[in-house]
Amino acid sequence: MAAPTCYNAFRICIIRVAAVDAAGTPIAGASNGYISDATIELGVSVEIEEGDEFTQKNGCGAVCFDFADCDKIKGHELDLELCTKDFELISLLTGASIIDSTQVPGETLGIADRPLSAPCPNGVVFEAYSLAYDNNVPATGIPAFTNAAAVAFFHFVYPRVTFTPGDITLANDVVTVPLTGVSRPNTGIATDGPYNDWDVNVGAAIAAGSPSACFFDETLPTAVCGFSAVPVQ
Repeated sequence: MAAPTCYNAFRICIIRVAAVDAAGTPIAGASNGYISDATIELGVSVEIEEGDEFTQKNGCGAVCFDFADCDKIKGHELDLELCTKDFELISLLTGASIIDSTQVPGETLGIADRPLSAPCPNGVVFEAYSLAYDNNVPATGIPAFTNAAAVAFFHFVYPRVTFTPGDITLANDVVTVPLTGVSRPNTGIATDGPYNDWDVNVGAAIAAGSPSACFFDETLPTAVCGFSAVPVQ
């Protein structure tokens, strides 16, 4: 029997995204990824497709057939709140257009929302990292790791998410950035993930159509202000 791993998920430290094409395949390139530590919170709601139920009575009023199919997970709704108005990150999440500076060509001046006539964006692979804690100390000694001293993180994966921006209020306060995303399964991801660092068994579960995954990881990506390169798949 496998060793038990009963730990708490604590805080949200890092999010990582990778743009995908129409087939759901991550797009390699210098401006197609982002690693950020600007998340205030991430709420995840499960979208359920309720199973069909069939009941039939006979002519005397007794039930002669009763069947209930199981409920199925279609995907998830993600409520994300950022503490920085990060143009590049928001553009990847929502499909907004980057506005380049004319004074300094190649530098980002701002973003513009998608026009009403624009097609739906292809979305992103969305990953979130939380600390794994054993009561009140960081979890180590994970049986699934060859390095017994490694500190563990919970790594959450939502395979294909499209985000829309939420309402904001400009006032005598910090202006946060709310975004709502809809996640769906994505079989277009290579089994080692968009950054070539997933355990292939995780990738196989996603490739089989799982709408999400959560697993232990021993590496926390480093946040950077600016795009991150998505490697060749």
